[in-house]
Amino acid sequence: MRQLTVILTALTVAAVQSHAGILDWLLGSRDDNAATIEWMVAYWEDNANHYAISKEDALRLANACVQYDRNPKRRFVEMIASTEIYGSIVGDAFHSYDPGTRMLADPEAAAKLLILMTQQGDISNGNFLEKVRVPKQQNAAAVEATASPPPPSDQQPNLPDKAAAKATPPPQFVTITQSVSVGAVELPARTRLEFVSKEGSDVHIRYRGVEYAIPISATNLK
Repeated sequence: MRQLTVILTALTVAAVQSHAGILDWLLGSRDDNAATIEWMVAYWEDNANHYAISKEDALRLANACVQYDRNPKRRFVEMIASTEIYGSIVGDAFHSYDPGTRMLADPEAAAKLLILMTQQGDISNGNFLEKVRVPKQQNAAAVEATASPPPPSDQQPNLPDKAAAKATPPPQFVTITQSVSVGAVELPARTRLEFVSKEGSDVHIRYRGVEYAIPISATNLK
């Protein structure tokens, strides 16, 4: 009887340990992320150009890779290798990254790096940087703001006349009718861009999160 009790106890302990192991595998472990980031820092120590990206910025990049990429080690290695092309701009792009909020406090530096990656055809690194620069929660917030219902009628502004009520709203997008340069990128004709405002003979557009002014004569606006 005693031997049977010992056997049943051992089986129970084994089952509990196995169940815990399966949960760790299914849910993931913070220890795994910590080990991955530790590996990335060691890789930076041995392989990176320390003048192009500091240890602090490499650590921020490591956290972004863990939080935004399915294969964080490979992404970290490819981003570190990209410093040979883009230099310290890589470190600058992640200098303001906050692992707590998973956001960049200063996305402008990342936007500059993204333009260079677009020019170089660096698709995989560019897609990763775009996910970090414009997180899903920002996109969800924008969609929610667009879908929000109008305020009650008693809170709506009073319009002076019917003509004002029927005023044509500004366009959301413009299409360029000839190639134009924005920053260091030349955009071909028929490219559709986000409309910001119109000032005199220029129209302000937004390309990859950065605002530029282009001649209105090069667009479909009148």
